[in-house]
Amino acid sequence: MNMQRKAILTVMLLITCLAGMFLYLFYAGNKQALNRNIHHLSEQLKQCFVVKTNTLQGIYSVRIKGFINTNLEIIDAFKQRDRERLYTLTLPRFNVLKKESEFLVGFTYILPDATILLRMQNPNFFGDSVSHIPFAQHVLKNKKMSIGFAITKIGAFYRIVTPVFVDGTFIGAIGWAFKVSLLAEYISKSQHIVFGILADSKRYKKFVKPDKKLVETGGRVLIGTSKNIDIFKKLPLKFDPHNINQILAVNGKSFLVHNNHLTNYAGKHIGDILFALDITTETALLRKQTINSIIVSLVILILCFIILYFSFGKLIGDIENLNETLETRVRERTKELKQLTTRFSLAVKAANLGIYENDTVNQKLFFNDKMLEIYGLEKRNFKETPKEWFDLLHPDDKNTATVSMQIADNKESIKTEFRIIRPDGEIRHIQAHAITERNNEGNPISVVGINYNITERKKAEEQIKTSLKEKETFLQEIHHRVKNNLAVISSLLGLQSQGTNDKRLKEALTESRNRVNSMSLIHEVLYQSESLSFVDMNTYLSKLANDMTRNYSISSIVSINVDAGNIKIGPKRASPIGLIVNELITNSLKYAFPEGQKGDIKISLEQMEGQFKLVYSDNGVGIPKDLDWQKSKGMGFRLLKILSEGQLGGSVQLNRDLGTCFIIKFESNEEPNVYSSISEH
Repeated sequence: MNMQRKAILTVMLLITCLAGMFLYLFYAGNKQALNRNIHHLSEQLKQCFVVKTNTLQGIYSVRIKGFINTNLEIIDAFKQRDRERLYTLTLPRFNVLKKESEFLVGFTYILPDATILLRMQNPNFFGDSVSHIPFAQHVLKNKKMSIGFAITKIGAFYRIVTPVFVDGTFIGAIGWAFKVSLLAEYISKSQHIVFGILADSKRYKKFVKPDKKLVETGGRVLIGTSKNIDIFKKLPLKFDPHNINQILAVNGKSFLVHNNHLTNYAGKHIGDILFALDITTETALLRKQTINSIIVSLVILILCFIILYFSFGKLIGDIENLNETLETRVRERTKELKQLTTRFSLAVKAANLGIYENDTVNQKLFFNDKMLEIYGLEKRNFKETPKEWFDLLHPDDKNTATVSMQIADNKESIKTEFRIIRPDGEIRHIQAHAITERNNEGNPISVVGINYNITERKKAEEQIKTSLKEKETFLQEIHHRVKNNLAVISSLLGLQSQGTNDKRLKEALTESRNRVNSMSLIHEVLYQSESLSFVDMNTYLSKLANDMTRNYSISSIVSINVDAGNIKIGPKRASPIGLIVNELITNSLKYAFPEGQKGDIKISLEQMEGQFKLVYSDNGVGIPKDLDWQKSKGMGFRLLKILSEGQLGGSVQLNRDLGTCFIIKFESNEEPNVYSSISEH
């Protein structure tokens, strides 16, 4: 077999394996998707029945208790065993219950001796004993409510039976019955599915005449199905009624059959209700996709074989030509490498880099000329030993610097900084880079690296640090002075307010003082914080709220809760936010809680999706619905609009559902100029 054929067979084998893998993954993926869809459908079928039965239990277990407690005249007729009066009084309520639930088919009064006093659905049939029915026995014996499914000769029912007591005396029981077939029919119509009800064969045959024809499968008898549907009449013998989910083939179609167990009052399994969904389309689609994939893969394989057979000879020739070309390029690259080596040497000299090599096997140290110059050494006196280099290290940096000459087991490269003391006494800062060279066994044999003098850079860095520290101190002092000046202004406004009897002027001076305090707090928080660039909004807003409750003397009447998390904002934005909160709190304290009414104020600030959201709310009387706050001439609302839209570049929304709630949103990636003139708005 020649090279061409071997190559073709090898490539074809590889392509075949890849195609097989692709087919397998495609089939597995489609089957998995089908299984997920089937599981989802099964859960939907389960939930439809479970939710409906749970709803019946939740509603009617309460309704039957309410019926007993509220219809005293009916209960009295039951106690007196006055069947005609009992029927007359119950009939209107029975009709109402049937209209409420189309599934309700039975309303029965049972006497303590297990005889029927009255069947509302069949009043002419009474006086018979139900002592043989376990459901009735359980209620009469234990005198407790029983809920569950029951199988009778006329079908399956969901029963709710509760005992009745009058002045502590047991007078009998009342039972409601819901027909399961009607409930299943309702679910099947809404979900476009069919249903079947199965009961235990031995148990059900006790209820019916021996000559009655029954459809049996798997030890179960079919007692009810959807109209005009015979799928459950043709269940295969292998059908397992205990299996929750099964896929069955009936009359050439595929059905997903979901089984919901029916349990009686004691939780005992007495039957099953099956819901079947036609999934013929889904299963057929899986088969079709699989077959199409196989056909496409075969066509691709044949085309690949033809292409390879006719073009492989040319390909091999191209490979040989390519090999010759590569050899030529290798020779050219070797020549270029020599040139690059020369250029590198020149670049090293130009960059003033010191180069060294530490032979860890022979303990031999090599320094180039620039390295000797950096360390202040003379080539003729350099003994080329690691100890000679180690002796030049600064005493405080010997441990740090040594790693640049030694090999760490788990490191291939090292970067470090250290100081040296030259023979002339000058201290220099050195930055070192080193890489490890290893032999074929992976053991380190040498360290190669570079050193360069960074003494001047270190001096410059220290100068910059000193300048920044001085600047921070200066800025902190500025914030302190601004805070003190604003405090003086606030005090002057307070004195002015105390010196006037004009209520409106006094109120205006107080509000102005609060505005000044809100701005003063910015500088106080900055002065007390570690950073002078950002304001801790939770600390700032909490202090602002506490100051205002103290100024208005309402801390015992109105509580203010602040939640700003860990949000920090620059002073340019913190100032208008503080003014906004100041105006809103002032408005709430003036108008929201009249005549000493107690209340709550909540303030929150959060960041989400590139935006800040400030939410202010109170549970007071609220802003009148006929008041358009945006067109109000009041100073507070005007400032709110100007600060929110003009200063912060955001939007304001008012919610009047419960008290008053303002929502202010503004971008978090911009820093608007807070010092722009308010008057221009």
